[in-house]
Amino acid sequence: MDEWNFILPDTPSQHSAKRKRSTSTEDPSSYQLWVDQYEPKSVKDVCVRADKVKELQNAIEYSSIGNKQGHTKILLLTGQSGIGKSILVRLLCKSMNYDILEWTNPINDYDPTETHTHTMTLFTRFLSSSILRGSQRQIIFVDDIPDITTEDIQRQLHATLKNFVNSPAKFLLIMVATDAWMENSSASYRSYDSRLNRTIDIIPTELNNDLRVKQIKFNPVTKTNMTKVLKHVMSEEHTAIRKEQLDQLIEKSNGDIRAAINNLQFDSVHSSKSKRKIQTKKSTDKPPFDDRMGPLSLFHALGKVLYAKRNPNGTYESKPEHILAKIPVDNDTFITYLHQNYSEFFDEMESCTKLLNYMSDADTIRSQHDWQDTHASVYRGLVSINGIMINPPREKTTYRQQRFEKPKFYEAQLETRQRKLETYRNDFMASVQSRTKDYDSKEQMEYQDDPIQDFSEDEFDDVYGDDDDELAAFMDY
Repeated sequence: MDEWNFILPDTPSQHSAKRKRSTSTEDPSSYQLWVDQYEPKSVKDVCVRADKVKELQNAIEYSSIGNKQGHTKILLLTGQSGIGKSILVRLLCKSMNYDILEWTNPINDYDPTETHTHTMTLFTRFLSSSILRGSQRQIIFVDDIPDITTEDIQRQLHATLKNFVNSPAKFLLIMVATDAWMENSSASYRSYDSRLNRTIDIIPTELNNDLRVKQIKFNPVTKTNMTKVLKHVMSEEHTAIRKEQLDQLIEKSNGDIRAAINNLQFDSVHSSKSKRKIQTKKSTDKPPFDDRMGPLSLFHALGKVLYAKRNPNGTYESKPEHILAKIPVDNDTFITYLHQNYSEFFDEMESCTKLLNYMSDADTIRSQHDWQDTHASVYRGLVSINGIMINPPREKTTYRQQRFEKPKFYEAQLETRQRKLETYRNDFMASVQSRTKDYDSKEQMEYQDDPIQDFSEDEFDDVYGDDDDELAAFMDY
């Protein structure tokens, strides 16, 4: 594998080494993130509409620990990322003289020698201890909800919330749920069912109409407020970009002020380092990857790998690491689909041989590491995707002519599992029949050896007597 041209993920030690090298040669202010440097310092600095600020303030005031002594115990804040939900909670609680007890998701490093405790169990313990020892001026804040993608974990979370809401304890739990969707090929891309963090998964159905549970929906930042903030940042940093660029940046951010500030910093730093005039002519090359595109559908991602479209200068339209980061399934499942469909896209034996060498090396990397090691899965995906994309597919292959197939691997796996189950069933039934046969044979033998069965009626009367009158009287004839 001597033609790799993709980026492998850095280890934590590499990240720290890069930071150390940068701190020794650059001014600290040159790499400080503007989104941290210009973080709002007061409630009025947050780009949230005044009516939403007032609604959140009233919800706290009319909570079970608020000054108005209301009923609210759980407050769920929803909305897209980067619109100021979390920072508003922290600043508002500070201005209202409330302490915040915040939950932080633990980093679970797998250790086979230690007993693993699930994050939801730790979260339940955190809520229990926080409510029991809580005070009237303390708010429990959950900015990062634990993973609730499985039904068992959802039921555990729902049971925990119902128990605490129905308890006599007075508390206020504020939870932030950032909107996230799973992209698919259907028209209803951002429907409620395609959301990854639906409200019904967080709040139990029994509490939907409960006065003790309240939900506040936050809207994206308006273009006017975003323009005002970005111009303030540019003024403080003594930089400027064209109005067309600024409008495009705001439009691309889609109401996410944090993303807008990060993109502004990137554009400013990039333009200052390159020291080139802004080009008004559009480039003939397509961008390396559409940064506005959400997660790829499965077949879209397969097409990007197997067709491997290139720009006029020979570079990939979509880089392997970008594709791998956007796939809707796990890496191993995606590679299984590539194994099933790659052969229809290559005519030359040399290309297939080269491709299979890459994929074999990738499988070796995956098999020699712990199955829970995500790095090995990423390496396998990058090596496999790169091995396919470096070989240009046949020229006559088009999207209309070629169809993707589901991997036969799953059918073979299902058939093997069914065959094993059938074997187990046959063995079990044979064992039952064998035991039943032995029992029946023994019973039949005892029946045949019973001397009473061979008696005639006269012989039976001679042995046991014949007193019909007494028998009739006994039976009350």
